[in-house]
Amino acid sequence: MDANSFVNLAPWHWLVVALVFLAAELMTGSTYLLWPAAAAVLAALAAWLLPGAPAADWALFGAASIALTLMGPRYVRGRWLNPRGDDTLNDRAREMVGAKGEAADAFVNGLGAVKLGDTVWRATASEPIAAGERVEVVSVSGATVAVRRAASMPQA
Repeated sequence: MDANSFVNLAPWHWLVVALVFLAAELMTGSTYLLWPAAAAVLAALAAWLLPGAPAADWALFGAASIALTLMGPRYVRGRWLNPRGDDTLNDRAREMVGAKGEAADAFVNGLGAVKLGDTVWRATASEPIAAGERVEVVSVSGATVAVRRAASMPQA
């Protein structure tokens, strides 16, 4: 094997390079190796469309790797990872706001307990709430939820 075989890569060689970068990305989970993988796919496309121009393939791979590494994360973060600006993923407290449940017992001096799903939470309320009454979570502070009476649903 001579030195030219390492310089003049066929399109399938570039695709193998892309798969190697993707496999390494899967092992690291950093997203940094995703961009050279995409650049290798672009180089494979260039090698297929313009055969016999290895310098152009390598230049495209290098330039695309740098450009995608610098600009790609910003694009992905803004478009795919958080398109609505909703960053409550893995933030249990923020996910609970608006949840509906029922009072596990009567509130005394603004303190009581509510059942949300299959869990009973310590709760505070600024109004008297009776046991079994429907409640809605308005905020969360540590392991204590603040609740209010849930708006009554119209009967069907």
